[in-house]
Amino acid sequence: MYMLHIITKSPVNFDIQSLFLTINSSDDVLTIQDGVLLSLNNNVYLKQIVKYSVNLYVLYEDISARGLIKQLSNLFIIVRYSEFIELTVKHTKQITW
Repeated sequence: MYMLHIITKSPVNFDIQSLFLTINSSDDVLTIQDGVLLSLNNNVYLKQIVKYSVNLYVLYEDISARGLIKQLSNLFIIVRYSEFIELTVKHTKQITW
């Protein structure tokens, strides 16, 4: 079953290893709030998450508000709030980290 993993915290502020234990290739990952730090280039955790071949999304408003848009990894798809809503509709199961 598809799951949407919504990451709201910096990778160092939640149990990211639990995320790696629950994620699979049919899932989507959306980073918002401080979770956008996961979407930055040269991130040690980013190297791990790409192994799962999941779709990676970042909320534009949050990455932009933090002034980090130029450091964004090209592995992430930038979404706006309307696309955030579409992702939540697409996935009947969601977990927030």
